Amino acid sequence: MKTTFLTVLLILGVIIFGMAKKKPKVITLSNGLKYIAYIHHDTLPKVHIDDVVAYHLILKNNLDSLIFDTHKEFGAQQLNIEKSIFSGDLNAGIQLMAKNDSFCFLIKTDSLYGSFMPHFAFPHKYMKFYVTILDFLPKEKWKEKEIRNAARQAEIDDSLLHNYFAQNNKNPTSAELGLYYLLKENGSNKVATVGDTVTVNYTGKLTNGVVFDSNTDPKFRHVEPFQFVLGKGSVIKGWDKGLTYFSEGSKGVLYIPSGLAYGKRSSGGIPANGNLVFDIEIIKIAIKKIATK
Repeated sequence: MKTTFLTVLLILGVIIFGMAKKKPKVITLSNGLKYIAYIHHDTLPKVHIDDVVAYHLILKNNLDSLIFDTHKEFGAQQLNIEKSIFSGDLNAGIQLMAKNDSFCFLIKTDSLYGSFMPHFAFPHKYMKFYVTILDFLPKEKWKEKEIRNAARQAEIDDSLLHNYFAQNNKNPTSAELGLYYLLKENGSNKVATVGDTVTVNYTGKLTNGVVFDSNTDPKFRHVEPFQFVLGKGSVIKGWDKGLTYFSEGSKGVLYIPSGLAYGKRSSGGIPANGNLVFDIEIIKIAIKKIATK
């Protein structure tokens, strides 16, 4: 019987529809790990223990509720691949993957969280880790690459900041590590050092003028002086170093390159590799008391 063109189209339609409706295959390994391979380059080198991996992650619970998506927040993440903490964990799963692979790992909530179950997870169920590998290298080679990239980005940041100064008629003082600052009001002779408790009012802006945070603007809902211990890593590096150029009672502006801010990570309204501008007022400096015998 002669097959008509219409019949062929109908057959193709049924095949395509069937493929679209077909559920992806869940593979279960002997260690209990369950996964779906959406993109898998079987012949390419795989991730190994002690590699550093750059990846994107979409995390969902068993009801398909989105917990977070690094494409939309946080930006690409890094993970040092180590020996498995429990059988069939994410460390084991990622070692099945090559560059540009995309897998979904189904990991038991009880193994992940134990008795500390978060509100979005349910006992005896699983979480869905949708992982895409962007790149990976052994630790030492990764460090070398990071150093090269950081130096390159520092040059870009400095060029962008100089363009910003020229466009806005600013003439700040150059400081260490690519920082710049501009004093508007002098304060006392009391200058903060590592270990001192500093109380600050601030407004943080991008170089395009967009304000992303402030403790003096009510719309950010935390109108109170911000207090922290200088040099302890509780704030970005640009603050830990930059506020040492301001004295108690002084006001000014601190210009921070991205490498001393959030770097490649996006955070809230701050884009990846974003240079930051902070209006600063040092309200109080409490000098660290040195213990005496």
